[in-house]
Amino acid sequence: MATDRVTITLDALTREAAQRSAEAAGVSFSAYVNRAVRRQTLADSMRAEAAYLAAHPAVRAELVRHAEQDEVERGVAYAAEQDRVSRTRAS
Repeated sequence: MATDRVTITLDALTREAAQRSAEAAGVSFSAYVNRAVRRQTLADSMRAEAAYLAAHPAVRAELVRHAEQDEVERGVAYAAEQDRVSRTRAS
């Protein structure tokens, strides 16, 4: 994974708390902050997606239809695999 070097400024209390948490988790401060930023970025993305879907019900309905279709296709594939396994065992 490619990395970039960035500089952040934290107040002393936040820095100390994050350092203690990193030590408790057994990871470096850098890894701890990277993980925290990733989690926050994902949370922000999920909130933005939820807001978009709430504002666009047709898009949400289309995604639900696709998810349901995918679920049916996975079920059919699973049933076919189970049938194949059963036939193989019977042989």
